[in-house]
Parts: sequence; C-alpha cells; structure tokens
Amino acid sequence: TTMALACVGIDGCFGDDVNSDETRGPETTIQAPAGTLGISFGSDDTSNVIIAVRPTSPLAGSVAVGDKLVSISGPGRAPFRCGGSTGSEVVGELRAAENTGDRVLTFKKPAAFEVAAPPGALGLIFESHGPRVTALRSWSPLSGQVAVGDVLTSINGEPVAAGDGFDAAALVKGADDGSADRRLAFY
Repeated sequence: TTMALACVGIDGCFGDDVNSDETRGPETTIQAPAGTLGISFGSDDTSNVIIAVRPTSPLAGSVAVGDKLVSISGPGRAPFRCGGSTGSEVVGELRAAENTGDRVLTFKKPAAFEVAAPPGALGLIFESHGPRVTALRSWSPLSGQVAVGDVLTSINGEPVAAGDGFDAAALVKGADDGSADRRLAFY
C-alpha cells in the first residue's frame, strides 16, 4: 500500500551505502509547484522510487516511474537528504512547503545495467508481486553488482512486467539451465 499525502504517497526513503545514489544515473532538479504532486512512492522503508505518476501531475514529463527522490530543499531551507530518513520525515518535509510552491526536489534517473548471473541460487529477494529487489543474502554472487531497490527489467533479453501472480524469483530461477549464465537487466 502507499501512504497518501495530497497525491504524494510516501512511506520510507531509500538510503543505504550499498546502493549509493551518487553511483546511478543523472540527477534532475525540479521546482515543485504548490499543491499536490500526483506522484506515488513505494510502500516500505527501502523505497524512495516513484511507482506511479498521474497523467495530471504537474511533474508529468519531468519525472518517471523508477526515478529516485534524493533530496528536498527550498529557499532559506537546508536540503533534506532522503537517505536514511523515515517516511514520516519525508512527508513532513514535503508538507512543510506544500502551499508555498518553493519545494525543490532532486531526483536521480535510473541507469540501466546488466549482470551475468551464474547458475544456481542467487540470494536475491524480490518484493511480493513485483520486480524490485528488497534484500540480498550475504552469500549472493551478485553482491556488489545488484543492490536493494534495483528493479529487474529483463531476463536473457526478455522483458519482465509486474502483474497478477508475478513472481520475479520464480522467473529468475526458471531461467537457470544449470550451465550458462543468465543475463539480468536492472535499473
């Protein structure tokens, strides 16, 4: 579920050292207007990733699903870094200037990347019915290549899409022939 805040659903921000925002994609800084933003973020404590942008959002065309909220700032205010923040803290920062139109939001665009996943168990844990990595086992052969918050986009060149009955772990396991690497693409 998402937590609604004037069309901005936030419940947690992503900010662990394993998937540093500084290492992925270009940044976009946006002057957010007063009022609702029409964007939603993931629902757990590991997500500052946009999961939906309403067509009527004043940010439509500037942000997209997959963008990560990095910071919130404004004139006369110190930048609020999302890394390590709780959902309540982020919501509080967005609410603080909701009616003034002086919110400056910095997003990090996702950078696509591909990894060669060896045969066997990978130690990746995905969200229920979704392609986002929520945890990695300490023994994962993909540790250092894939991080919490990364979103699986294809397996061996075949796109994956979340939907009813979607099980990313089953798809990854099903692509294991026991002898060849699997090509997993993420953003």
